Amino acid sequence: MNEYEKITRSIRKKVSKVTLEQQKEILKIYTEAIENMAKKAADAKEDSITKKLLNEFTKDLISEKITILKNISKSTTKSITKAAGYGIKTNEDMLKRIFDLAGVNSNVNYEGLFSSTKKKIINDIVSGKLYKDNKTLSDRIWRANNKFEDNIQYMINKGILEGKSSLELARDLEIFIKEPARRPWAWSKVYPQLVVTVIDYNAQRLARTSINHSYQNNTIQSCNMNPFVDGIEWHSSLQHGRTCDICGERHGKVFPKDNVPLDHPNGLCAMIPYISKSTEEVAAELRNWLDGGDNSILDEWYDKYGDYFTFKKTDNSYNFKNKTTNKNDIRMNLELFGINEKKELEKLIRFGVIDKKKYEECYSLFKSYFEKGIKTPIDIVYDNKDRYIHIARRHKDMISVDKVKNIVETLSKPDYIYKTKDKFNIEGKGYIKKINEEQLLVIVRNDIITSYHPSKNYLNKIKEGELIWEKK
Repeated sequence: MNEYEKITRSIRKKVSKVTLEQQKEILKIYTEAIENMAKKAADAKEDSITKKLLNEFTKDLISEKITILKNISKSTTKSITKAAGYGIKTNEDMLKRIFDLAGVNSNVNYEGLFSSTKKKIINDIVSGKLYKDNKTLSDRIWRANNKFEDNIQYMINKGILEGKSSLELARDLEIFIKEPARRPWAWSKVYPQLVVTVIDYNAQRLARTSINHSYQNNTIQSCNMNPFVDGIEWHSSLQHGRTCDICGERHGKVFPKDNVPLDHPNGLCAMIPYISKSTEEVAAELRNWLDGGDNSILDEWYDKYGDYFTFKKTDNSYNFKNKTTNKNDIRMNLELFGINEKKELEKLIRFGVIDKKKYEECYSLFKSYFEKGIKTPIDIVYDNKDRYIHIARRHKDMISVDKVKNIVETLSKPDYIYKTKDKFNIEGKGYIKKINEEQLLVIVRNDIITSYHPSKNYLNKIKEGELIWEKK
């Protein structure tokens, strides 16, 4: 069992506890309802169930049914909310573990990060949007209560046929509360349709389903916000007689994060975030990215969810702070991560990762082009920050004479220019040009210049921004 699975199983036990507590609460609600009716029947002290008494029982039954609906709806919604929190907790604990191993001081606003997902799923379950029939939670509880109403009505009708007194009916109602195995043998002769009936079964089944769906769907959706999760691994309970063929076939299968099937009603399966790498490998990947390494997945993740993080160097570690600090205090330069890019580049040259002669040729050419600035369709771009060092270190495929020329061509003759915002919400301009069947992106932000071939997803994200200029 890997570390991710341990985290998931630990939290799954807490969800099971929520389910158990909810089952007890539902049984209590039904017990109180029947005890109320039994008391009224006993207080009537009629030798037989008269028409008048029957009418009173019917009114009481409807009143208790409405009370049951309100109490179970309130109680189940509370349990669904708890389960939703545990679904999020799985990814929260995973991210904390990864941040810790990467040497990152994590003070992340997880509640803010996952809150919209949590609220949406709770609302989808309560409103019925999660299900094909669109029935609300209240509708489902009311429908579950119909069987309870039918059972009590059946007992009253049988009592009339058997000539039972109101006191005898009261005693029978009290017996009905008990589990089927604890009812006397004579019960089956008087009420043959209720021999194995559990008073709260339908409501229990509905609650278990809603709680599990809340937990599962929050786990799945929060996984979509965790850049290290590769997919969702389906874990069936594999209980003899309780695991259906479909869940048996799904056991151990890894589904894409955005295409996980909904578990059936009364299910016991667990959704485990699947990460193909160990926590140590993932932490090293995060550490490398924080130190300036290339990682388009983490770049795109941070662009999307960066409002909940601000990276700042504190001593020898990094501190995540909720993004409420003054944006002017966030410096988009090398000091942000405590990196000297020139020294880092020299290290790559020394270890043979970058060819020194090739780099120096490209560096000189880049400086010569930008000496008087590059005139673009909307302004003039200068290289005041020696940015080719950054481009070469972060995007090694850009170290060629042709690529330097392509950068200049993209700035001077772009296909499109879009307004952009970086992970710190600082505005810039994104110049895009298709050269040799490849899209090249040059981003200019104040005195900052960077250029690379973006992923398709990231390019689409850039194009979601405001279009400033387009080639005619």
